[in-house]
Amino acid sequence: MGVLLVSVGQAGNAVAGEVWKVLRPVLGPHAALWTYAEDGAVRAVAVDSEPKVVAALSSDARPKPRSVVVGQSGRGNNWAFGYAGLPGDNLLDRALEAIRVEIEAAAFVGAIFVLHAIGGGTGSGLGSALLGSIRQDYPSTPLFSVAIAPFATGDTPLQHYNSILCLAHAQAFADGIIYCANDAAARALAPPADAASSSSAVRRAPKVAMTDINRHFGTGLASILAPRVLSRAGGSSSDAHIPGADMIAFRPLDLLGTTFAHPAYKLAHLCVGVEPARKAAIFDTDSWTKLARRAARALPKYDVNGCPGLTLAASVYARGVPGKSWVKGSKRALAALGGWYQPVAWNPYCFDALASVESIVRPARPNLAVLWNHTNLGSELQRTIDAAALMYEAGAYLHWYRKFDCPDQVLESAFEVVQGMRDAYVYAGEPS
Repeated sequence: MGVLLVSVGQAGNAVAGEVWKVLRPVLGPHAALWTYAEDGAVRAVAVDSEPKVVAALSSDARPKPRSVVVGQSGRGNNWAFGYAGLPGDNLLDRALEAIRVEIEAAAFVGAIFVLHAIGGGTGSGLGSALLGSIRQDYPSTPLFSVAIAPFATGDTPLQHYNSILCLAHAQAFADGIIYCANDAAARALAPPADAASSSSAVRRAPKVAMTDINRHFGTGLASILAPRVLSRAGGSSSDAHIPGADMIAFRPLDLLGTTFAHPAYKLAHLCVGVEPARKAAIFDTDSWTKLARRAARALPKYDVNGCPGLTLAASVYARGVPGKSWVKGSKRALAALGGWYQPVAWNPYCFDALASVESIVRPARPNLAVLWNHTNLGSELQRTIDAAALMYEAGAYLHWYRKFDCPDQVLESAFEVVQGMRDAYVYAGEPS
C-alpha cells in the first residue's frame, strides 16, 4: 500500500467516497497497492460516531468490515465531545487498532492521510485525537491532515472554537495540512460571474450543493494520489530520467520536499479546475491557462489589508494531457498561477509541475489540481481567530467544552498556536 486513507466523521467519509470513485478506475497495475484482490475492498479505514454515512459508502469505496469503526451517537458538533468520546464506545482505540491491522497487512505504507472536517464534532475532535495518536505510533511515517473547513457564514455555532482546536492539533502532529475550504470550492464551482463578483479577501460563497463540493475535493485529492501515466516522450521533465517508466506512483516525500518543505508553513489550499465536458474535444495549449485561472479564482487575490497574496510553494498536477499540450502550455499556465499569487522573493521557483497523459475524470477530459501554499492563508486564519476570540471574550458556549473536561486553558493554548501560524504567513511575505 502506498497510502493509507483514514476518513473520520461525516464530511471526511463523504469526501473519501468521492476520492475512491475517481481513483479506482485509474489505478491500473497499481491497484494491488490500494485494494484487496480477493474481495475488492479498499485498503482504508472509515471512522464515524454514527453509522449512516459509512453505511452509505458505495461498494467501490468500502473498506473491509474490520476497518469500519462506527458508534451509535454523534458528537454534537463539539470538539471536546469528539476528543473525549463516550464511556465504553472506545472509538479512538478501535480506530487505532484498525489502522494497525491495515498497516501490518500492507507491504509498505508511504504516508497516512486523515480526512476530516475541522468545524464539527467527530471530524475535529476525534480527528485531532487520531492525528496525535498516529504520530506517536508511527513517528517516521509522513502524516497529512486533509482539513475540510466550514463555510465562513456558519455551519454550527461552535465551528470557530472547533476549528481553532483542530488546526492547533494538526499543526502540532501533521507534516502537512491540505486545506479544503468549502467557501473556495463553492466559488470554483459557481458560474464565473458569481464567483468573480469581488476580489476582496472576504467574499460570500455562492450556493452550491454539498455533493458537488465533496466531488470537487475528491477529484482534487485523487489528482494528487493517482499514479501518473507518462507520455512516450518522457512525460514530465522531473521523471524523464527514469528509463522505461510509463506509470509513476504517488510519492509522499515529493510533497514534503516542495509544498510542505518548511515546518512553519504547513497549510496549503486545494484548488481544482476541470475542463467542461462540452469543450474537451477542442482543448488546446491555451486551455491550460484557462484551467489555471479557473482553479485560482476560488481564492481571494488580496488579504484583509488589501495586499496581494504571494506563493510560498505549490504543487501543480495536470491530468488528461492531450498530445504535447502541457509541454507547450505549461509555462503560460504556471505564469497564470504566478500572476494570481506571485512567488515570494526568497523562493522564486516555487511551482512544482507534474503531468499525466491519462484523465481521471469521466467523461475523460483535462483537469488541473493545485496544492497551493500562499500568504493569504494568514488572512484565512485571522478570520477564524477573530470569530472565535469574539465568542471567547463573551464567554459564549464555553460550558459545552468544560462539560467534557476541556478547560479554558486548552482553548487559550490553541489560540496561541493558531496565532503563531497566522503570524508566520503574514511575515513570510514581508521584505527581508
